[in-house]
Amino acid sequence: MNLRGGSITVGELVQSPAALAILKREFPDVVGSPLFRMAQGLTLNQVLAQVSGQVPKERLQGIIDEIKSL
Repeated sequence: MNLRGGSITVGELVQSPAALAILKREFPDVVGSPLFRMAQGLTLNQVLAQVSGQVPKERLQGIIDEIKSL
């Protein structure tokens, strides 16, 4: 999947069932929450900046790499 250098929006990302499944697996309490629905217009880079320090960088990179491979 082309993440367009992180400029893909969360809304665009979750249009892919496979990408959504990865996010649900990794962040089950977040996906489907009101906060997640509000984030649909944010870019991947904006979301990553918000979770920086809360989720280990290595874990995030692994998730991104997995989504890129779709």
